[in-house]
Amino acid sequence: MLGSKKTVSYTKLKTAMENDILNRFPSISQHINAINIDKGHLSADIQGAGLGIAVADSKCTKEALPLGVTPQNAIRVGDIPDSTKKYIDKAMDSLTKQGKTEAEAHKIVQDSLIPVMGFDTATRQYVISAKAPETEAKKLGLAVNDSLLEQTSIPMWNIGWLTKIFKQPFATSHAKNLVSVESFNNPWADVIGMFKESFEGYGKLSNVARGNFKQNNSNPVTNEASQIVDEVFNVSVDYESDVMEDIKAKQSGNFVTGQIKADREKYAYMVLDRMQDALIYYGSDEAGIDGLLDVTSVVQYADTPLYDLFTSTVSTTRGSDIVRAMNKVIGDFLRKNHYMAKEVKINCSEYVFQALTQTVYSDVYDPSSPLQILQGNFKGRNELDGGLVQCKYTIVSDTMLNPSVTGGEQNPFNPNHYDYFIITVPSIKDAMGQQDSLIIHPELLKSYVVPALWQRTGLLYTMYKRIGGVIAPIEGTVEVIAGFGYAED
Repeated sequence: MLGSKKTVSYTKLKTAMENDILNRFPSISQHINAINIDKGHLSADIQGAGLGIAVADSKCTKEALPLGVTPQNAIRVGDIPDSTKKYIDKAMDSLTKQGKTEAEAHKIVQDSLIPVMGFDTATRQYVISAKAPETEAKKLGLAVNDSLLEQTSIPMWNIGWLTKIFKQPFATSHAKNLVSVESFNNPWADVIGMFKESFEGYGKLSNVARGNFKQNNSNPVTNEASQIVDEVFNVSVDYESDVMEDIKAKQSGNFVTGQIKADREKYAYMVLDRMQDALIYYGSDEAGIDGLLDVTSVVQYADTPLYDLFTSTVSTTRGSDIVRAMNKVIGDFLRKNHYMAKEVKINCSEYVFQALTQTVYSDVYDPSSPLQILQGNFKGRNELDGGLVQCKYTIVSDTMLNPSVTGGEQNPFNPNHYDYFIITVPSIKDAMGQQDSLIIHPELLKSYVVPALWQRTGLLYTMYKRIGGVIAPIEGTVEVIAGFGYAED
């Protein structure tokens, strides 16, 4: 029922999004606790990166840990290096020989040690240890250059920093390349609607003498309009800003903290964008959101996949074979649309794009890549005889369309061992005129940040998108081919 607030468990989409974020995103994604989904709401909670540590036996709160990780001690007392142990033994002996009691000697030696704190990246724990004071150790003839501990105690004023932060790159998804994103003029609507029009009726050939007319209303030309209605879903992500981060960001010379805060918001937007792109491609059966794979019948490719042609060690016409396969797929699609398409957009897996760009048309006669040949065959808006205009096309690779390879890279959105190849027609020119935006993806609200809420450690922000499923009112404008680039036997 539209507008229902009933909570539903969308296990398939939830699992796919969690696996994608936890496996493919950088270490900051470990602060994403879960993907939360209800009938009108999909969200990912990003927990704050900072952890408050009071005593050695305090533990990370469960909410601040990745899924499947149990709480552990936030602080660990580390091993004391051998040089420090030697200092303790010799200092104790020296003090007891001077007449100090064991308790007095123990207190003096303990007070002389310099505490050092480091971070163990393997166990993700703060490690407390100690080192001998340099002057006292030298008096006893001991070396104190324990490299790891020594480096952690270098004062900040004695370090030169490169004021640039290297960020882990991400492969961009291009799902929106295949659709027309529409706002529908009401960002807070729960339901969207649109109209489609159909026609019927024919003319007739009259045998009445010219100059005379006859009237016959038995076969009039008529048209009618009908409606398409769909639901709107909220997609949201939460992120925090710690009070300590705000304080540190204001410190003179601190170029890191402010950038980290700004990047967290950018990362949150990327999480939303990636969730949106996944829904454009694959939709969600459980949530009732249609993707491109849902608005058409998926065709299983029957011939040799392009990646197999590309990796062949026998054929000397690999490029020619690839071009013929592409020409047939695109040509068949255009013919089924009666060549009304003015533009064709193609999104493919990386396996298809590698085959198109990294082989030659002929090992003997032509070093051009298949993609160069195809660009000549389908050159955009090239005038032909009689004033006709040839169709133009674009092709883009997208990691979201990759297969899950046995013993290799896994795609959480496509568990199948074959890739997807998607063709869409965004505009056509028919006898009634030109029509654009034929494949629609509703995006009522691109980005909206809810007023911040105070949490225990700082401010909690929530960023929203409001979207709907893919709508393709005209039949034949979307084609999805499975296994065109990669398929396992």
